[in-house]
Amino acid sequence: REETSHLPRGSQQSRRYSPWGTALYFIITVGNPWADLREPQDDEEIKKRIQEKDFPDTGVLPVLGDIVLKCWKVEFTSMTEVEHAIEAEIREQG
Repeated sequence: REETSHLPRGSQQSRRYSPWGTALYFIITVGNPWADLREPQDDEEIKKRIQEKDFPDTGVLPVLGDIVLKCWKVEFTSMTEVEHAIEAEIREQG
């Protein structure tokens, strides 16, 4: 388990949580968040969209949409925060 220490928002270290949004999106939908792009040939465009905060609509996801978006926006500062958010949503879903 990762320590609960928090990292400054926007720090280089906290940016490692952004890819979790893409991973969660893929797991939930079994699809690429940007259906018009392919890896590895479109890696630069994918990076550009993330940097410009040009994300797909996560409101259509059946679960974890808010968490995916927060990961992309680097609003989590630790994996503990991500874990707690997922646990809270699971509890809410019943």
